Amino acid sequence: MARKPKFEIFRDENKEFRFRLKAVNGEIILQSEGYKTKDDAKDTIKKLGELALAAEIVDLTKKGQTNVQNRVCCS
Repeated sequence: MARKPKFEIFRDENKEFRFRLKAVNGEIILQSEGYKTKDDAKDTIKKLGELALAAEIVDLTKKGQTNVQNRVCCS
């Protein structure tokens, strides 16, 4: 049976719910911020899956592109 990437939901030291995405080799690809409820974490996982399918890839290393990594944004 082929292994699949997986989301793991866990509690951190502050008792908040977090999730991480693990590749098939077990490497952690991403980890979330903390959520007050498990349902909030699950909802974010679902939204992330939907957004990832529609997201464009913007290569900020190309000449003329603006680097937005340091921009602070609210959610």
